[in-house]
Amino acid sequence: MSAELVWQIMGNNHAFLFKQRGIRKTFSKEPGNLKGFNSPRLSGLANKTVVGVQEAADKKGIVLAISHPTGSRKIKKTNSQVLLKKNSRTVYKSIKNQFRSRHLSNKIRSFAIRKASALLSSQRVKAPDAKAAKVEKAAKSKK
Repeated sequence: MSAELVWQIMGNNHAFLFKQRGIRKTFSKEPGNLKGFNSPRLSGLANKTVVGVQEAADKKGIVLAISHPTGSRKIKKTNSQVLLKKNSRTVYKSIKNQFRSRHLSNKIRSFAIRKASALLSSQRVKAPDAKAAKVEKAAKSKK
């Protein structure tokens, strides 16, 4: 079936939909939806080529998952996952190269890079505040 027909059938009726109070847009938590909005362009259920960016199991790096329609009868071969653990610039460059080699949309590539950036920044270990450390040290020395 075509992606348009699949979207018309199940676009506004699937298990991953949810709404938030005060916001008109409908959100979706489906795997492969990079922005979280319920739209045909971003759908991980209706499109043939789906791109997903998730956090790695050990919370150090990200996993770029791409499913492509070639050989769709052999499901195991349609999905490819790449573990990216290097620094952020290398991760962004490898995502860009994956999209370029598979001739995927630049718009979706930018969404994938944004999500990867958010995941990598959430994994970054924050250094302790220097001012707070000085205050604690001064408090200990006064005792």
